[in-house]
Amino acid sequence: MASASTFEALVLDLSPSERSEMLERLQRSCTVSTEPLFERGHLQEPRIDYRAAYSELGLVTRIIITLRSIFGGGSKEDLVKERFLKAIVKRVESTSPGLIDAKRRVLQEAFYRELATLRQAARYFYDLLDRTLEKNRAPFFAFLASLEFEEIHRELSTDADPYLVAEQNSTMLDSDVRIAVLAAMESALGRIDEDKRRLMYKDVRNLHVLKSLSSFLFDRMLAAFQTNVSGLKELSMYAAAEQLAELAAILCSLDQPPSARLMEAILGFELNDDVGREGFDLDEAVTTELASAEKALAAIRGFNARVPIEDILKVANEDPNWQCATTGGGEDWFAIFKSYWRERIDRRYQCFSAERRIAQLDSDIQALVGRDAPTWFQYLSESGGERIPPMRYARALRFLEAFYHHTFLSDINKSLKLVLLEGEFYKRDNRLDFTDAYNEILQIGDGQTPGLEAVAGRGARSGLRPGALGAFVGADQAPQDRLSH
Repeated sequence: MASASTFEALVLDLSPSERSEMLERLQRSCTVSTEPLFERGHLQEPRIDYRAAYSELGLVTRIIITLRSIFGGGSKEDLVKERFLKAIVKRVESTSPGLIDAKRRVLQEAFYRELATLRQAARYFYDLLDRTLEKNRAPFFAFLASLEFEEIHRELSTDADPYLVAEQNSTMLDSDVRIAVLAAMESALGRIDEDKRRLMYKDVRNLHVLKSLSSFLFDRMLAAFQTNVSGLKELSMYAAAEQLAELAAILCSLDQPPSARLMEAILGFELNDDVGREGFDLDEAVTTELASAEKALAAIRGFNARVPIEDILKVANEDPNWQCATTGGGEDWFAIFKSYWRERIDRRYQCFSAERRIAQLDSDIQALVGRDAPTWFQYLSESGGERIPPMRYARALRFLEAFYHHTFLSDINKSLKLVLLEGEFYKRDNRLDFTDAYNEILQIGDGQTPGLEAVAGRGARSGLRPGALGAFVGADQAPQDRLSH
């Protein structure tokens, strides 16, 4: 591939035994609490039909509501709605005292402190998820899928690898190899059925919701609180309603904690750069990170238990039927996952095809000029070395040297020498030009020695004497054009 990613380091560059060992250590350490983060409870009640609710009230209550309605207290439905609102306020004040002042419709100091605690817990996941969901989304989905669908991952890594396909059938053309690996990829992806997709989507959605929580503008909301005459923080429910509804949507969507598989993938990505470092203890690092994650999740769970945020929003919106929206994300995980593997396989195929063409070129060169080791350019290579920088056209230079020794001197030189000795030239100047060029070509080898010794001693890029190669491939061409010839 063009550049190594965390996914390659975690999955593709590891041997099966190394990967298995690392995942076993992660699984052994990744024990995540399955206790729900958000208990919906009474929040799952159906919408209230105020007309039907009125008819179910006792006779005395209906008479009171009717009288209030007659004497300007509003419609019967509005008065029934008011009764439900009062019941919600009473429920909030009894279960979570000090959070709101229902009469003044303000959030109080206790709510401010709860929100600050939630901000600290959410902040833990910000840096942890930034690397997975923001910077390496596609590779992370590929790694998570490799944990969820190991057999499918094996097929994508082996059956859709052009190197392995060509190794099994060396007579296949490049185009046939490409067709085979793409067919293998489609076959493997086709075996991810709806149940597997839902399982993966659940983890990806949880990841997105956690990211939304960690990115929520807590500071903006906390800064909106004002200090009252008693020196306590408070904020109007109406002013906070929009942000509070956004936070409620996130918390209502985060009803289940991250799965063990998801935590394995997150921590694998987070700690990958340290794995293999001297003195690094993976088990200890995972245990430490999990302890921090559990602490943050416990804080989120505690906030949801102590702060009836949906009831508070019903009071803020003066609507007992107000319901928390849900937030999602990750619906496109499969498209991203497929695109990642398609691009990876395409890059692998490009490398495979290029290497195969180079191998065929080397074979053709050897068939033409033999296998003798180079003498002029023995210190040059396209990959370079510790003291020798890479030389892009090293292979072409070695071919020219071999051509010079094995083809020019032994075959072509005979004809040129015959022209030099017995040829008839139209003008005397033509003979002089031909003689000079012929002598220059014959002396190319003598001109290489000083420069090549400099290459060996100082790591210079080229040992060619200026103009020497030009005499061989055409002095009227630019250096880059000459090399391309």
